[in-house]
Amino acid sequence: MSLHDALATLGVNKVLDERAARAAFRQRARQLHPDRQTGDAAAFHELSLALERVLKALEGGCMDVDEATEGVFGEVRLGKQLSLHQSVWRGPCERCGDTLEISQADLDEGYNVVECASCSLAYDVVEADQNTSKEGS
Repeated sequence: MSLHDALATLGVNKVLDERAARAAFRQRARQLHPDRQTGDAAAFHELSLALERVLKALEGGCMDVDEATEGVFGEVRLGKQLSLHQSVWRGPCERCGDTLEISQADLDEGYNVVECASCSLAYDVVEADQNTSKEGS
């Protein structure tokens, strides 16, 4: 689950600290808890996962007010930090060094955020310049 999705599941667009994250969770949990007549076990499980995801991001120190609002913590440029290999753009995460990956098809559909699978840092993917060439495979 991406950080952006986790925040949406909690029903907020920013979280300043653990206390605020838990308060957002409790508010939604009252509605979704499976023990309630109107509860939804699957939605409650997703809510629990969202809380874990946000707490992990807070613990890692990668969220501040502006970052949490946008859900994006940096920028990577096609052709600079990311290289195209068989229709997939790849490059290292600046924080942990793990590989970031986003497919050309996702970019073509307008999806322009890539999240590191290891440290969960999210990056906005942008063109390096107007002359950036794409591999033809």
